[in-house]
Order: sequence, then C-alpha cells, then structure tokens
Amino acid sequence: MNESLFQFVNQFAGSNGYLDEAMTFFAEKLVWVMIGIMVVLWFTGKLENQRIAFNSVLTAMLALGIGMFVIGPMIDHPRPFVSLTVNQLVTHDADPSFPSDHSTFAFSLAFAALLVKRRIGILMLALASLIGIGRVFVGVHFPFDVLGGMALALICAFIVHILHRQTEPALKWCVRVYRKATFQRQA
Repeated sequence: MNESLFQFVNQFAGSNGYLDEAMTFFAEKLVWVMIGIMVVLWFTGKLENQRIAFNSVLTAMLALGIGMFVIGPMIDHPRPFVSLTVNQLVTHDADPSFPSDHSTFAFSLAFAALLVKRRIGILMLALASLIGIGRVFVGVHFPFDVLGGMALALICAFIVHILHRQTEPALKWCVRVYRKATFQRQA
C-alpha cells in the first residue's frame, strides 16, 4: 500500500513544469515560511504568540531527536529512490527514510501551534501537509514516512502541552531576556 500510494503521487512528477516547481518549493522551501511565521509570532511581543513559538521549538527538538536518533536508525527504511524507479526531482542522501525529518519538523510546529491557538495551528497544518505531499511528489519519501513524522510530531506536541507547567518558567525566562534585549518594559 505504501509503495502504491507513493507511485500514484510520484507518477505526476516531471509531467508539468509548473506543478514540479510548486511541489519542489513545497518539499524544500516551504519549511522556511513556517520558520518565518514562528519568528514573526515571537517578535510580536504577545505572550500567547511567544508561547506558540516556544512550544513549537520544544516540540520540534523533542520529535526530531527521537526521529533522527532513535526511530530512524532502529527502522532504517530505505528511501523510494533507493528501492524503486522514481521520478526524483531533488537530490537527497540515501539515509533512512522513516520518519520524514521535514514532516516531523513541520508538523511539530503545526501541532504545537494548534494546541495554543487554533487559527494559527490550522494555517500551519495546511503548510505542513503541503510539505508532506511535496516530499512524496519529488520522490524522496514514502507516504508512511510523512505519516510517521506527523504521528511523532502529534505525540511530542501533546507531551510538551501536558508539561506546560514545567516549561512555563523557561518560557518566561526567554521572554524576559527578549524584552531586556529589545529594551521593552517588563509586563
């Protein structure tokens, strides 16, 4: 099923230049838009927005750490271009495919945001979904790699959310440092 879903999505790669450009952007560059949104949220100076950015960073660090250093090496699943004939639009190392680091990161930001502020979370989920689809389209991930990253991100976002009271002092310290560095009055 994983391979057939991959082949269904990847079959369209290389068939339309505009679609290829859009999907390549989604797969490789859209994550920077999400990072930019987090930076803007932090610099608004509003505590709720700073909590979104802070929780997103914590979630991403936790999820990527688990994905890259525990799950990936343990499962060691090959990328599509290693085991299949694919329409590969971007180059990539032949390192373990599961879970997708891009999807893990993007969905970490999205789910962490969703648990603090629904509207921003929904926007971030849409962007993360485009990244996941793009990673499959360009030939570097199977759909289950993306779903694995999504599931890992969701679990880690809930862990960070549940540990809210334990992380609150660190958030407040970061906010104090930010306000001092930007010469703002303490709230």
